[in-house]
Amino acid sequence: KERISSKTGHMSNIDTANFLAENIMEHLRYIWLCHLSKDNNHPELAYKTVEWKLKSKGIIVGKDVQLLALKRNTPSELYEFE
Repeated sequence: KERISSKTGHMSNIDTANFLAENIMEHLRYIWLCHLSKDNNHPELAYKTVEWKLKSKGIIVGKDVQLLALKRNTPSELYEFE
């Protein structure tokens, strides 16, 4: 808990959302949200926060970029980068 509450231990959902909205590039196709907790920062909360901030910048999830909040204990799909 000390690490998470420190300035270097955790990036909040809103900080992550702000960073992504301000730094997203036109060619970016996928954003994966990961390293989420099961109690305090579940995938749905992270997803909704980032989706809201991207939308406020005119970036539409599902059209302009794919946003995925990865589950903590479930393997994700396999993605191939070109």
